[in-house]
Amino acid sequence: MPKVWTGSAWLTKTPKVWTGSTWAVKPMKVWTGTTWKAADPVTVVGSSYINQVSASTTMTMTLPSGLQTGDRLYIAAFSTDTNAGSAVTESITGWTAVTAKADVGTAQRALYTALYTSGLAAPVWTLAASRKSAYACVAVRYANASPVVDLANGGGLTSTAPTVTGPIGLTLRFYVRKDSLSGSVTAPSGSTLITGALGVATGPSAHILAYSIPQATAGATGTAVTTWPVTSTNSTAWTIAL
Repeated sequence: MPKVWTGSAWLTKTPKVWTGSTWAVKPMKVWTGTTWKAADPVTVVGSSYINQVSASTTMTMTLPSGLQTGDRLYIAAFSTDTNAGSAVTESITGWTAVTAKADVGTAQRALYTALYTSGLAAPVWTLAASRKSAYACVAVRYANASPVVDLANGGGLTSTAPTVTGPIGLTLRFYVRKDSLSGSVTAPSGSTLITGALGVATGPSAHILAYSIPQATAGATGTAVTTWPVTSTNSTAWTIAL
């Protein structure tokens, strides 16, 4: 990491490049002989979440602290709402819906992303009726320019985040599901829990978890399976290769 003289000390400074509209943090890369690899590793720099165990008509999301311009953000949002299609109204200015809001079983979910810049507002969900909801936000620094994302909707006792062919960096896994009894979950092998929470064991609850695992080389990430104590048909698992 380069340093500059402040007049009294050498301080590490993060290099930035002009994107056409703003100065953004970009990963420095080195040539390995076969590919360009980020000199600065892709790093999780913050997370936030809410698990609304009491039903509400609003879910207001918040961003992690300590963000820098150019940090990439992902938010997985989930509601136990059983009214199909239009029951959730989104406010997502500045965000891209990587996975559009849609039904999964008798629930709704979406995945959003944005590059952080000052003034970016977190998404807000407004529900047509009071429901239990949850979201998890993960912020990463030095993400590759073209992340690869895929999802799998599913049921049963397991949730499987699919394999994707991704760049060198970091793999994120988001899991969301609706059930009444899950008080624990067996994490995917080799993964580190970033953030998230399980709902309460009374009535249909929202469960949301985010994990990370280093991606040492470009290529297939492999699948990643969580195991739950009860079955459910209302679940989605995402793989994001950064």
